[in-house]
Amino acid sequence: MKKLTLFLFVATSFQLFATEKDIYNQIIKNYKKTKTSISKKYAKKLSKVINKYCLKHDIPCNIFAGILMQESRYKVNAKRCSRKKKLIGINNRYYWGKRCYDFGIGQIWSKTAKHYKFNINKLLTDLDYSVMASAIVLSDFKKWYGKKEKHWYTRYNASNKKKRQIYYKHIKRFF
Repeated sequence: MKKLTLFLFVATSFQLFATEKDIYNQIIKNYKKTKTSISKKYAKKLSKVINKYCLKHDIPCNIFAGILMQESRYKVNAKRCSRKKKLIGINNRYYWGKRCYDFGIGQIWSKTAKHYKFNINKLLTDLDYSVMASAIVLSDFKKWYGKKEKHWYTRYNASNKKKRQIYYKHIKRFF
């Protein structure tokens, strides 16, 4: 009986079994916190996709939705680029431009995208693909650190302990 009670407490506190409606409400609530708006149609589509990949990859829905809000404000076309123009070399040609590092709704780092062989154009244009890629990366962090660290999901953003503590403060407001 104690094990069942503990399981139910853990499952409800991390919303592993959240419904699409729970995720939808979290998305709407998160937008209200930032005093911006999101279309209900997009929020419904997003909640369905988040729920699908949370169940498939066994990751907590409220945490995953919070990470996506922190990373991109749920914008699939989000990317982080350098502020200054630099001389960039691509295929033995050089030009002045901004180099981009993080892509898609989960702001997947370019080196991570290369490692997992994610298509950067799809990360920026395909909602389902972008959420799926983010879920795969988060689920791997859960596999690697889930039993060792209480806030294993902060590794999604940083490996440095102090930076993970800062990241936790940022994302916990969106759970």
